[in-house]
Amino acid sequence: MSMLDLTDASTVAPQAKTVSPTGSFADPYAEFDGPPFPLEVLPPTLARFVKAEHQAMGADPSALAMAALTAVAGAIHAETVVRVGDSWWEKPILWTALIGAPSTLKSPIVDKAKKPLVRIDHQRDETWRAEHKQWQRRDKAAKKSKTDDPGPPPPRPPRRIIQDATSEKVAEILAREPSGSLMVHDELAGWMGSFDRYNSSGGSSRAFYLQCWNGGIFHKDRVGGGKSDADAEIRVDNLALCMLGGIQPDKLASMGDLTNDGLLQRFLPVLMRPAERGDEDHPVARAEGDYEKLIRSINEAPAAKYSFDEEAQYRVVKPVLDYLHELEQVDGFSAALIGAIGKLKGYFARICLILAIAERYDDSAPCNKKPDCFTLERRESLRELFGDHCFERADGGMEGYCKPISLEIAKAAEKVLRSFVLPHLLGLYDVLVNGGDERHRIREIANFILASDKDRLRPSDFTSGVRALRGEPAQKIAECAGRFCAMGWLVAEDDRPNPKAWLAVPGLREHFTKRREQAKNARAEAHAILRAGGSRPKKESDKSADAHGP
Repeated sequence: MSMLDLTDASTVAPQAKTVSPTGSFADPYAEFDGPPFPLEVLPPTLARFVKAEHQAMGADPSALAMAALTAVAGAIHAETVVRVGDSWWEKPILWTALIGAPSTLKSPIVDKAKKPLVRIDHQRDETWRAEHKQWQRRDKAAKKSKTDDPGPPPPRPPRRIIQDATSEKVAEILAREPSGSLMVHDELAGWMGSFDRYNSSGGSSRAFYLQCWNGGIFHKDRVGGGKSDADAEIRVDNLALCMLGGIQPDKLASMGDLTNDGLLQRFLPVLMRPAERGDEDHPVARAEGDYEKLIRSINEAPAAKYSFDEEAQYRVVKPVLDYLHELEQVDGFSAALIGAIGKLKGYFARICLILAIAERYDDSAPCNKKPDCFTLERRESLRELFGDHCFERADGGMEGYCKPISLEIAKAAEKVLRSFVLPHLLGLYDVLVNGGDERHRIREIANFILASDKDRLRPSDFTSGVRALRGEPAQKIAECAGRFCAMGWLVAEDDRPNPKAWLAVPGLREHFTKRREQAKNARAEAHAILRAGGSRPKKESDKSADAHGP
């Protein structure tokens, strides 16, 4: 297990004087490669699409899965919401960043995911052009006759895909209808860099996009043509914009601070694996056709309200929110990482909503194959048990009525969050954002803990045994030790902010026996070098080799 996979380790160690084995320890020595997306949680159509494209292209199936889910989010009417708590509703807005080398096929993945939405936009534009052409003929005839009124020109249709556009144009497009759009960037670096290139408007554009992550009413003011320009003030009923794009790790690391206002924290990162050799003859037409059918069905659905059924709310939602809150309290996490973890509370609900809608409109999903035993009497029985909010109104209205999100969907979203989103998120901030320095320090502390024969480690043990911690105050030592509590290695001896000591969890050093020996040997070598005045003493074998020559 990677050092960044906290799924099986305690997020906040219990404060106790005695500890018992956990049986699971995060590994700070593992080279991080993002764990795979749990494809089994996807509805059948999405799962088949991801698997078919992976076999044909060889691209990372995790990136394909997240791109497809983001396209589904972009197809959902953006006024669709899920209730998380009293006055807490989340919209289906996903921002996904595919982070990988140029050879990881980021652009082909994005192209495959967005294709159905591009086709929807193309058909809408064709229809609008035909209607606008007819209106132009009527307008021309009216001007000649000076009697007929051609009426207003047909409004431009809403868009599902936005690519290269200014924030002003994005606002105009989103103002056409409150259904939201998906913004696509083959290279997110260009979009992010544009905020710094255009100093006069970069700040306001950045603030504009930050608000697009939340949705809601927005007014965009511009100079325009003065008082007579009705478009100088743009009212957007729902500033909802999903985001999908790719970026290379080195470009992301060199872009400066993207975390000071929460821009980077709004993205769900996918740390991509290298592409495999695909099979260009593998059939994909059927999977792509079913995927497009699903996207179109979701696109045509009206806005709706969803809520978690009682079992999902108390067995999954509340524990997940508690878990994320505890993660925010872990000492040693950077402010940027804690900000990203804070965003996951809303993202968990959004993932639930997107999975629920994808399954709802997937004809091949088991839940949509209604059994003959679902009679009117059975429906009324369920209504008495769960209440009216679990059933839709016959007229399709949504006021006061919520479609239920089941326990199974909530569990699926929890699995995505714990086994995929969190490890990739932690990998992004530990490896890329911190430039690897954090990982080096964590490994140095890990070497000390494993090499030590002490089961009770005091702050003075850390400052004397870890070069990177020498001279650090008690609070900093507590933060670093708290990180290892989160990894399942240590338990605080007391519940004070700066504990007196930390206890090594039984079984830790046995679990890392080989690493323990390596750490001990390395420390012994270091001490030998220091005792020799900075030069490594030669072993007998080395002396013998010198005597015999090369």
